[in-house]
Amino acid sequence: MICGSESPCRGKTATSGKAGRRSANIAAWLAALLIAAATDSPVGAQDTKVFQFALQNGLSVLVVPDHRAPIVTQMLWYRVGATDDPPGYSGLAHFFEHMMFRGTASMPGDQFARTVARNGGDDDAFTTQDYTAFYEQIAKDRLRFVMGLDADRMINLDLSESNVRTNAMSCWKSGARVSTTTPRHCCANRWRRHCRYPIPTAGP
Repeated sequence: MICGSESPCRGKTATSGKAGRRSANIAAWLAALLIAAATDSPVGAQDTKVFQFALQNGLSVLVVPDHRAPIVTQMLWYRVGATDDPPGYSGLAHFFEHMMFRGTASMPGDQFARTVARNGGDDDAFTTQDYTAFYEQIAKDRLRFVMGLDADRMINLDLSESNVRTNAMSCWKSGARVSTTTPRHCCANRWRRHCRYPIPTAGP
């Protein structure tokens, strides 16, 4: 499990060759650490020790050993959710969750999910009021590979105007369909519109 302090949108910066190499080195180092943690004890051992440390870039890392199967689950958590959406821009955190699957120059379109699937893995993401999270579950010998994929989209996400417009329309249609056809969402939306309490979780 990896917890970061940046949002998906703020995580996108212009990159240089040096930045790309640094991300690759971090991914390789973390992969080696997690694989070592997954293989130190026999299968079925009840090891509940959790390893926690921080990288120089502020990324907090948690390693939770689980030896019941030769697979790993990598989770990347951004401490930004719907509560952090600026007034008048509700849905921004969820929008960038979707943008993280829109590709990079080296992994365009939906190739991220397709590539993970071809390697026998599964991936998804979700946004809550307080955070946005992404995960991949895959064979442990593919961990370094999926870390590289995540590092790539953290730095080189395609935020071209055409890509943003396409995804914005898709998110709007999906949100409109769910919020107007599901009783739970209808109730939540009505509460947000009429809530006047000066608390962040009330939403914009």
